[in-house]
Amino acid sequence: MKFHNRDACVYGKLYAERKRYEIDRNLRGEHAETARLTLEAKKFDKSTPTYHAYQDGKLPDGRIELRARRWAVKLFLSGLHEAMYFDRYGTLPPKPYALEHLGHAHYIAPPHLEEIPGWAEARRKAAPLPNSTEPREPSAFDE
Repeated sequence: MKFHNRDACVYGKLYAERKRYEIDRNLRGEHAETARLTLEAKKFDKSTPTYHAYQDGKLPDGRIELRARRWAVKLFLSGLHEAMYFDRYGTLPPKPYALEHLGHAHYIAPPHLEEIPGWAEARRKAAPLPNSTEPREPSAFDE
């Protein structure tokens, strides 16, 4: 997050891209149901900007920020798992749970895995992952 403007900061750029995506969705009112449910579940001081954002069917800025951060952290942890699994077992890990069971359709390859000896060869032999982006350049998000 702090270094997202640096050229070498892969996950920072993904975080910034995801934040723009979440802001756009929020401006289009696509989080209205979440805002409504939050207002029903919690009590807010009616004089705060947070309350007014939820009242308008939007998520407050802090919540958008945290959504983008969590998304980037999940990508990092997924990539770390893939690298560590390959390093330990010498084979690719099973497909990510989200791709295998939840119906997610995009795989974002972690950066620099090609530097691990044998990884590129194993990836070439493996079945392709859906809508794989190896290596990935940031682009618009599809849902």
